[in-house]
Amino acid sequence: MHKFIDVAEDAQVKAIYTLLADKVDAVQERVSIEQYNKEIAASEREYEAGRYITHSEFVKEMKQW
Repeated sequence: MHKFIDVAEDAQVKAIYTLLADKVDAVQERVSIEQYNKEIAASEREYEAGRYITHSEFVKEMKQW
């Protein structure tokens, strides 16, 4: 991510910042261990179902922003 940001155009960096800032604001509160485990399990189910993209696919997608 750092390498990408180093070479990204300003508009791309601003878009990434906005996405990350929104996420950070949404998760500022600590979650319980039960909630954490639920989120991990949900992520694992998404991965096992094939709902993910590779890093190279993500980079290609970002270049279109």
